[in-house]
Amino acid sequence: MDGGTPICVQCDDAKPKTPDFRRKLVRDLAEATLAAEAASVEFDTVMKDIPSGLPDPDGTQRIHNASHRMKIAREAMTNAQATLYDYLVRGIEPEDLKRRG
Repeated sequence: MDGGTPICVQCDDAKPKTPDFRRKLVRDLAEATLAAEAASVEFDTVMKDIPSGLPDPDGTQRIHNASHRMKIAREAMTNAQATLYDYLVRGIEPEDLKRRG
């Protein structure tokens, strides 16, 4: 501990907590990672299907939609990583989890 802030996982485990933020944040990261992987697979599948035989606007829109879903999923994964990092390394408890208690 450094001034009451855990500096390692063992210190964090020893810190008394009412809610289990770490478990929730790790689960959020795992779910976001799976969603990002699924979106990436979907995008790869769409790209491998070129030319799909669909008329130009439809084929282009499929690529755009898959790309957009992948971007959103990756942003969610990055946010989950940053939130977990902030909690584990900096001791910052996420406001939305504090309110839920």
